[in-house]
Amino acid sequence: AGKNADRMLALSRKLINENAKGNVLTTRIMNSAINAWASCGDENASRRAEEYLTQMETAYANGISNLRPETRSYSTSFCVTHFRVLSCDFYFIELVLAAWSKSGSPLRFKNAWQVLQRMERQQQNGNRYVKVDEYSKSLVINACGSSNFSPEIQAEAFQVAVQLFDEISANGTRPASALTYSRFIESCARLRVPQEKKFQHIERAFRFCC
Repeated sequence: AGKNADRMLALSRKLINENAKGNVLTTRIMNSAINAWASCGDENASRRAEEYLTQMETAYANGISNLRPETRSYSTSFCVTHFRVLSCDFYFIELVLAAWSKSGSPLRFKNAWQVLQRMERQQQNGNRYVKVDEYSKSLVINACGSSNFSPEIQAEAFQVAVQLFDEISANGTRPASALTYSRFIESCARLRVPQEKKFQHIERAFRFCC
């Protein structure tokens, strides 16, 4: 499916270059291409989805509004390597997030974290079609919990998970969803960090949600 999407985009670009009437690349077409890579299970899926997302960001930054990235754009790309399944349309940018979270890379959580930061920049720059919400942050928390590599990487992943959980819950003043609590507690349990620190945050999460 992913390679067919590549061929479809190559043909679309060829027709555009030839000034074929009615042919123009749009966000919907690019999203469909990322969806295709997200569903094919190819080992290059996350890289290709990331490349398409970057092309959209660059085009939008250069004033091509019909290629603006949406929340769905990022979420599909994330899902490529994380869950190997597709999310609903609203979560497209989060699909890139889900993709990185199971990529097998020792820096998977950093890749997911970077995608989230890209979403935040799009939102700050006025792209109203991108929304950073609790769900997207919880995907990064989930990616942190899968970072079973060196102690240094796990310690950094733990800090990112704690930071995002604090942002979601506003340090306990705002209730998070059951999914977020579950992902945070599971990530804390998985990561090899000092037991005292680990259980401190697990206990804190239980206190917030009960």
